[in-house]
Amino acid sequence: MQRILLLGSGASGSTLLEMTLALSPGITALGEVSEFARVLPAQHACTCGVLFADCPLWGPLLADAARDGASGSTFLGRAIAHASRLEGTPWCVSSVKNEEALASERSLGLDGTRAIYLVRHPCGYVYSWLISGLEFDQVLEAWVREQERTLTFLDEARARGIPTSTVRYEDFVRAPGATLARLGAFVGVPGPFGERVEPWDWSRAPWGRRQHVLCGAPWRLSGKPDEIREDERWRLALRASAQAEVLRACRPLLRKLGYADES
Repeated sequence: MQRILLLGSGASGSTLLEMTLALSPGITALGEVSEFARVLPAQHACTCGVLFADCPLWGPLLADAARDGASGSTFLGRAIAHASRLEGTPWCVSSVKNEEALASERSLGLDGTRAIYLVRHPCGYVYSWLISGLEFDQVLEAWVREQERTLTFLDEARARGIPTSTVRYEDFVRAPGATLARLGAFVGVPGPFGERVEPWDWSRAPWGRRQHVLCGAPWRLSGKPDEIREDERWRLALRASAQAEVLRACRPLLRKLGYADES
């Protein structure tokens, strides 16, 4: 099974994008494999619809890890191998949101991988973490640090011949069909990635198939989206002075990532 590394930051839409990618018959979604220790198997539910303890993918892996203490690249390798046997898809996608996850991916080896970088405008990112109780300066510095780290990794990946693709959260949620069509061509898997002209009926999407998404907050994956739309609450909730400060701090990166100077 080949790997798709979905690089990005928390609160940027990577879980939604990963679940949507796995609507393809050629992709299995794994989620944030490095966060498996935060899962309570008898309490948290997998996106396949059952508790993690009963999930055909995660149940045996979590039980083995509890018994022999496997972690890092060892656990990641087991997850990929088991997903390959269970689902039989040519690709699996996992989210890489921190240094620990990136270290595991590197240790496992990057041959045969593709990297997709999902980035969200920093004003939306900052607002999402402010309402979670974090401090403004802390969140703003985190966005800059995380994007710089990811861009450095992508430069290294391209130098090694690893194919990469960048997706802006705003483009994805405004035109999911077109974005997924592009990513499907990038990976080389069949749709449903926007081959159709009419809008996709997300309420009828087969979310449970090949969906075994593990995330850092496993208790929040309690439902499947009936639609995909942009979260723009920050435009009204984030003070104009705060938006201006974000733009000043992030302007060089915003230009590099294709965002306009204005919010």
